[in-house]
Amino acid sequence: MLYALLGHAVSTSASVEDARRIVEGFADEFGLLATAEVLAYKVALASIDPAKLIEASQSVRAEVIESCRHDLVSDLRAEEPDALTNLHFGRYLDEALIGELSVFAKKLIADGEAKAYELARPLSYAPPRRTRRNAR
Repeated sequence: MLYALLGHAVSTSASVEDARRIVEGFADEFGLLATAEVLAYKVALASIDPAKLIEASQSVRAEVIESCRHDLVSDLRAEEPDALTNLHFGRYLDEALIGELSVFAKKLIADGEAKAYELARPLSYAPPRRTRRNAR
């Protein structure tokens, strides 16, 4: 429902700048993760222009990519436990964003800054499950 409302507001805005202000205002009010989650649940409606929505959300897309890049090169669980990680944005990452991350990761590997298994580490993390044994 929120995607439909945000998408309609952006699509019917008078200009791309107005559309950007709508998306950026939403992100300022509700945060990057909430904005990405709303934008991830696309609904095909005649009143929504998907291309205009992507154009209007460029600042959100840039922040998501930056957060994901930071996650690839940092041990966020140790350094910044509350930081947003690649796992947070899994539903939001589209082919273009995944392609950007892929280019970034390949460059890290080619430059000898990281090994492939080091980059995969953050993607495989899942918090420990609570069991009777570790509940205390």
